Amino acid sequence: MIQKKLRLLANEEGSLMTLFEHSGLSVKVSKLEKGDLQEPHDQNEVYLLFSGKSELLNGGEGMDFYPSNFLLALTCVEHRFENFNDDFSALAIFYGSKGGEKP
Repeated sequence: MIQKKLRLLANEEGSLMTLFEHSGLSVKVSKLEKGDLQEPHDQNEVYLLFSGKSELLNGGEGMDFYPSNFLLALTCVEHRFENFNDDFSALAIFYGSKGGEKP
């Protein structure tokens, strides 16, 4: 099912497709092709990489990101993916109240 959603996502203009939303939880899949222009979010966010590889800049620190890695980006902290390859796709889980935890 996820692979089918990724194929659909590749045909859309945006880089995020919502899979599930309820209360303060939102699950989305990300397929980057050109660049990651995201701004800091008002909720905590967890990433789980499905395929590909990337470097995640998170609060000014860079870390390699490989399939099955699980990473946290806290509320309002600048973060983005860089140097990702063509088959990059990740699950993005937004949770908690708006303005949640801050460093």
